[in-house]
Amino acid sequence: MIFDFVDAETGRYLTSADIGREAGLQNVVTAIDPKTGTKIVDQSLVPGDGTTKMVCPHVEGGRDWMPTSFDASTKIVYVPWDEACMDMSPVVKGERGMLTTGVRWTMHPRDGTDGKYGRLEAINLETKRTVWVERQRAPLSSGALATAGGLVFVGGLDRMFSAHDARTGARLWQLRLNDVPGSVPMSYAAGGQEYIAVITSAGNPHTLSYNQLVPELKNPPGLGTTLWVFEVPAR
Repeated sequence: MIFDFVDAETGRYLTSADIGREAGLQNVVTAIDPKTGTKIVDQSLVPGDGTTKMVCPHVEGGRDWMPTSFDASTKIVYVPWDEACMDMSPVVKGERGMLTTGVRWTMHPRDGTDGKYGRLEAINLETKRTVWVERQRAPLSSGALATAGGLVFVGGLDRMFSAHDARTGARLWQLRLNDVPGSVPMSYAAGGQEYIAVITSAGNPHTLSYNQLVPELKNPPGLGTTLWVFEVPAR
């Protein structure tokens, strides 16, 4: 996972933060040109020579579609992502492979994994440093939501929807829902009360692909699409 910083008015490239490589979760980009932002790719990992390549992250992660959440007052971005790689294997003659790549990819835990795949990470964009990391067994499956009240909400493949302390990452609350939280949580207020809403439905890539890493998780076979709404107590 790489953050590129550009000037908001001109689009001029400023700098990058290669968070994925620092965490050992990205092995494709080996260097970044400090003037242009051009990525230098490890050519030994490019498919086409008939050998299997172990590439990190997986094609559907680390972060993939899952939106981050930014707190402008602290300059901290909260990133939900999953620690998984893939083996890219050439297909035999006559087979198409996945899309037009000429290879098929299979899920592969990263080297040295401890069996925890879900990763919620707070990164200070001014210093380009990680503030905290909260990891768990179940891959994450939803976007992150940071609130002005100092909470960060995120969902996982174990059907847990949880609230974390935005300063430390500590888990303050969690609830197992009817299906996998697979949307972007949202916050709104009505009658002076703050609410958090999230939709469950095993329909996005992170809810459909990562279950092979955690075979003990047995989620409902159907798509139990449900809108959940929670009151946020005053702190």
